Amino acid sequence: MLTGYFKFLLNNKVNYTPVEGNKEYVKYGLGEGKDFQGIKYTDFEVDQSCKDYLWNLIPEKHRHQFNMSLMSINRTILPHTDSNTRTAINWYLISGGYHTSFCTPKQDAKSCKLPTQTDGIIYRFEDVHFDERFKSEDGDVYILDVTKFHCVHSSKGPRVALNLCTNLSYDEVLGMIDVHA
Repeated sequence: MLTGYFKFLLNNKVNYTPVEGNKEYVKYGLGEGKDFQGIKYTDFEVDQSCKDYLWNLIPEKHRHQFNMSLMSINRTILPHTDSNTRTAINWYLISGGYHTSFCTPKQDAKSCKLPTQTDGIIYRFEDVHFDERFKSEDGDVYILDVTKFHCVHSSKGPRVALNLCTNLSYDEVLGMIDVHA
């Protein structure tokens, strides 16, 4: 079974949007400042109850193995594997109508790297077969195996999520979280 995602909780809506901070952890895309198009991970300001909600998904003894950031996407993202992380937990605060697709590289497809990628790689859309996909709604929480190739198809407006990432495997994260809560 290919599945690289698990829909954890449904529609846990918040009444406010985080404010993007000044510190960028990493970004993948084109342009700078307000002209940037792509995906970026930054620090952020939000009511502490939002941070607590996401942290409380993780058993306290494992929290030191995760990093929290604000993920912002404003365009289609090419098929890729993430850099420096194996599993992500995304709480989609503004889903923006985007779809996330998991895919498989075609035979003889050639990958490449963006300047900010480390162990991750990308493919062009025409070089992959599309497998499974999901469309998140505002408030949904998904656990993602970001070692599997995935891409994001844009819609209107931004996609904004609180993100917890870790180098623990997808199966390890699923095993530590009560996914039926």
